[in-house]
Amino acid sequence: MRVPTELDYTDTVIAMARAFGWLTMHQRPARTSKGWRTPVSGNKGFFDFVLIHEKTGAVIFAELKTERGVVSADQRRWIAAAEKSPNRTVVWVVPRDMDEIERTLRGG
Repeated sequence: MRVPTELDYTDTVIAMARAFGWLTMHQRPARTSKGWRTPVSGNKGFFDFVLIHEKTGAVIFAELKTERGVVSADQRRWIAAAEKSPNRTVVWVVPRDMDEIERTLRGG
């Protein structure tokens, strides 16, 4: 039996966010001749999602990990900086946090 990956849950989170009125931003890596890459400029480790609720303007910076996933040093740097802002910053561990993700997104 195949174990669900972070990418499997990514699609679920995006669908759920859109259903509850959130604009979503997620950058998917692409396979290149040098392996998997996410073609962006700037510092490494940016969040998996930036979500903005269309009605309330609430902003969430979210990092998504599976139970075996590890938050990298670059990701911890982004998280620490974002936690100083008035926006919500979360690390969601899937599948464990799926109920919390739904409650958060439903709440707008």
